[in-house]
Amino acid sequence: PRPIVAKVLTDLARAGLVCGARGPGGGFQLTRPPEEITLGEIVGLYDKRPTFLEGECPLGVKGCRWPGQCPLRVQQVLFQSQLQQLLEENSLHSLTDRPCHPG
Repeated sequence: PRPIVAKVLTDLARAGLVCGARGPGGGFQLTRPPEEITLGEIVGLYDKRPTFLEGECPLGVKGCRWPGQCPLRVQQVLFQSQLQQLLEENSLHSLTDRPCHPG
């Protein structure tokens, strides 16, 4: 829907990833080549989850008996760091460089 697209474009413009022009012939364009914009920059605008790399319990348990040694936390930290690496190593261009085959 139009309001959602407007919000996303506003967020991207505030982050300096796009710029826009009004009027006939106007529109939005990237401020840098898509090869230079990481997926991490885009996802980071919306991903406000706490990071478990900061020592928080993935289940929200306070006063855990195994701080820093919880098997679930160890896996969560590994997953989160791999995901962050994936987002930083892939650009916006990597999404447009592949054909789309739905279903």
